[in-house]
Amino acid sequence: MLTFETSIDASKAGHFESEIDSILANMKTKRLLWGVLLGATFLLASVSSSADEAPICSPADIAGKPGDRLKQVGSGHVSVGASVNLVLLLDSKCEEVMADKHICRRLIPAGTSAVELKRYSDWVCVASAGKRPLDVWVGWLPISRWQVDASDLQFANKSWVGVWQNGSGRLKITEKGGDLVVEGHAIWQGAADPHFGEAYVKGIPVDGVLTNSPGPQEGEVAECRIFLRRVSKFIVVQDNSKCGGLNVGFDGVYRLRAGLKP
Repeated sequence: MLTFETSIDASKAGHFESEIDSILANMKTKRLLWGVLLGATFLLASVSSSADEAPICSPADIAGKPGDRLKQVGSGHVSVGASVNLVLLLDSKCEEVMADKHICRRLIPAGTSAVELKRYSDWVCVASAGKRPLDVWVGWLPISRWQVDASDLQFANKSWVGVWQNGSGRLKITEKGGDLVVEGHAIWQGAADPHFGEAYVKGIPVDGVLTNSPGPQEGEVAECRIFLRRVSKFIVVQDNSKCGGLNVGFDGVYRLRAGLKP
């Protein structure tokens, strides 16, 4: 049986594990950068209505109807050959609109594991682990350099257990009585105060997806619903945009923090 619970209270921020302080510090330094990126991408999307315009590659590409889009996400790796650039934006002059030019192109080596988010023309949008523990790099790869994994493995419960993080969220997953228990914390640093989100899941994965959603029932829209799926070395998450304060969400790709105990 699945149970669910959610609560939002900024006063609980002091109870977050020590890593949330690192997230907050990281977000403070990055909020201007990502604000510029989001503004630039929305502007690029609005100035042209052409069906041929290159779409944006971002963690938001797993957003949509909760649960459905998540099942389409796949795993793969960079194929044999020289290192290849992970390109943030297609058909645009990234270096002219981004304050941090280094994020426009990131060189990643052959064999790098990643999560496929979507495809466009001769490109594939992927998310992979960055250099720092919380970094998740997202961008476009030439499809000629992308090798889809032969099959998605079914992961045992114990492989979910641990602390999983990215730049704005933290998932603590434990196993109790045969169930997986997920305690999630998310943060978004606004211009002044940070906004927080929390989510709770207890259950077992069904068709590879762990969720606190009881199903498409009326009257459920006000509750936090979150969906998690193990994909390669990552956990990919979707929510229904009801799991936190303004601009707070769990959508994204999470990395295992091997040195942290849940």
